[in-house]
Amino acid sequence: MAHVGGYWRPLAAVARLLEELGELAESLARPAQDDDELASELADLWIITTALADQFLGEVAEPGAQGAAGGQLRELVAAAGQIARIVNYYDGPKTPRSLAGWPSLSDAVAELHGILAGVAEAHGVELSTAVADKLRAISVRDAARFARAPHDPSTAACLEQFRLIETTPWGTEVAQARLWGAPPWSAQSLASNVAAIVPTLTSFTRAALREQLEGYVVTGPPLESMELLADWAQAALSELAGHDPQLDQHPRGGVDAAGSEQSLMFNGVRLSATVLCERSPHILLRPVALERPGGPR
Repeated sequence: MAHVGGYWRPLAAVARLLEELGELAESLARPAQDDDELASELADLWIITTALADQFLGEVAEPGAQGAAGGQLRELVAAAGQIARIVNYYDGPKTPRSLAGWPSLSDAVAELHGILAGVAEAHGVELSTAVADKLRAISVRDAARFARAPHDPSTAACLEQFRLIETTPWGTEVAQARLWGAPPWSAQSLASNVAAIVPTLTSFTRAALREQLEGYVVTGPPLESMELLADWAQAALSELAGHDPQLDQHPRGGVDAAGSEQSLMFNGVRLSATVLCERSPHILLRPVALERPGGPR
């Protein structure tokens, strides 16, 4: 993904999913079907939904691995609608009345992929070959066509540095932790930096429990002393608390101190805040509901 320009914002990926469904419908409706065109459209659908699942750290089977016999276009549209519903909650303006019965995004993408494999089989398309061919073409043809999102939390630069630290809750297994990261800390004011964090932290709190995201990492500016570190971390957490999307529902949530750990209520999710100072100052925010005795999940 980095080689061809990086990830899009999830809402933009859903718009692309709708576009590709329309192109597939046009291809299937033509009296004289172009097998290469059909294979290309099916591959596009697999690639865009795989990229979307990957942004939320989902595991995706190889193309065609979970075929559902006799897949139909209408079933693809229904499965895509479920993906759109989930992403509109994670990354959009819609808060659903209830999440009861909702699958995770990973499961919703797996369902679409199964139907997609069935459509491919019904039309004699080898989906894995079509995907491989399209990926080769994308790297040559499309690398400069699409603008990436300004910041993608699943590939944030701060995560590479954070994973070099062995004193995190995951110890030497930190590379396997399911983490998102904040935008790079800039030379602007603390308030401006925190405001840049709010959109992806909001998405994180909406998706974390359903997608098993384990932590959100904020990397701060270089600091000269532990006292300055403590002041920066406290100021950053207090500023974040002031940006809580649900502040009117729990105005006293704020930041709670408990020894070296702090607790932050944000968007209805209780987050534990651990401050680390190795290589750079970091704040690790973890959903309390995902923690368990003996270490993170």
